[in-house]
Amino acid sequence: MVNIGDIIDSLTSHAYRSTYHRVIHRGDKYRVSIPFFFEPPRDMTITPIPKMATAEAVKPFVYFDHLKVSWPCGAELIARA
Repeated sequence: MVNIGDIIDSLTSHAYRSTYHRVIHRGDKYRVSIPFFFEPPRDMTITPIPKMATAEAVKPFVYFDHLKVSWPCGAELIARA
């Protein structure tokens, strides 16, 4: 399974939509999940891929600014890391 995150959503002008990340395990058997997260450099400007840009394309933004807004409860911890 691959969950598409906000950055891929923005790069593709919403052609690949970001998903809500959650796990709800309702089975009786043991389950192992190994998440892997990839993040761009904090100072990177995220701009839609030119061939995928549409009239509704996301305006360019700095990744770290997006991170602080997306995770406001952890913004102070993120800033110190």
